[in-house]
Amino acid sequence: MLRPRLGDPLKKTSASFLPKINNVRAERNVYVHGLWAKADPPSLAIATTAKWDRREVVRNEVVGIDDLHGLLEEIEDIFRQLLSTGHILGFHPGPPTPQRLNGFVAFARPKMMRDTAESKL
Repeated sequence: MLRPRLGDPLKKTSASFLPKINNVRAERNVYVHGLWAKADPPSLAIATTAKWDRREVVRNEVVGIDDLHGLLEEIEDIFRQLLSTGHILGFHPGPPTPQRLNGFVAFARPKMMRDTAESKL
């Protein structure tokens, strides 16, 4: 496991995005493993999850398409940070570029969402 030394430029970077990875993982798990039901209005859904290790064992979350888009944007941001970190550590031949990121965007998003994401690069 990598352990940044004091003064290491990666210490600040990794300290900022490692907790974010954990938060995004938890949100992704709600969307992937939750039990989904239609909500009112039809543009929303209810994702129900159950976890024994929290105070509220069964939880309902109202989810909209903006929530899903937001999660994908967070995943893309983490991907960029990991790619940059890999480059700094010598694990990757070059820094993140739109060409490298487009492969990830094309894999992770449907066509209608890719058009918006690619316009941001």
